[in-house]
Amino acid sequence: MKLDIPEGPFEAYIFDCDGTLADSMPVHFAAFLKTFKHLGIDLDLSEELYYSLAGVPIHEFVSRLNDQFKMSIDSHQVDEWKNKCYRESLDEIKPVQPVVDLLKATVGKLPIAVASGGTLHCVSHTLRTIGVSDFVDTLVTAEDVQHGKPAPDIFLKAAELLKVDPAKCLVFEDAALGIQAAHSAGMKAVHVETHPYTRQAG
Repeated sequence: MKLDIPEGPFEAYIFDCDGTLADSMPVHFAAFLKTFKHLGIDLDLSEELYYSLAGVPIHEFVSRLNDQFKMSIDSHQVDEWKNKCYRESLDEIKPVQPVVDLLKATVGKLPIAVASGGTLHCVSHTLRTIGVSDFVDTLVTAEDVQHGKPAPDIFLKAAELLKVDPAKCLVFEDAALGIQAAHSAGMKAVHVETHPYTRQAG
């Protein structure tokens, strides 16, 4: 994997978590399928639809599924069981090594944030699993902002906490909605291609 780093200078790096630092998107997908089966929800969630909503907070994710499939799924119930299924599969998660290597090489040179549409609990577990939690200066998750990706809120919040001008932050993202959010925040972005369905994001 080649990371196409745009010309700077930059004063901070902001990384998405799932699909960018961690090859965890297939694990999340499997957790959703197990959750729907456990809850008796008859919904054919395709990989294409799942990846098209990558980066969307879980309650918004379920809301969109309800709209599309004319259902009334309880997002809190899905959140509880999906997180349980995901935690049980943490040992399957591997780092996206080129991105993790870049993050580690940046330590001490630039401040580092992780900005994820996931929950604090899941994201924290994932970062510990891939061995980077100690290198992150600021962590922003879905609970910290009113609007999830593709709104720019999560990246703007990360820049605010890092005390860096958004225009001087570089975002690393795998998902189309995340790339859109970064651009809306006035930030340049590096597209991390970890799955065929994410190639449209560039």
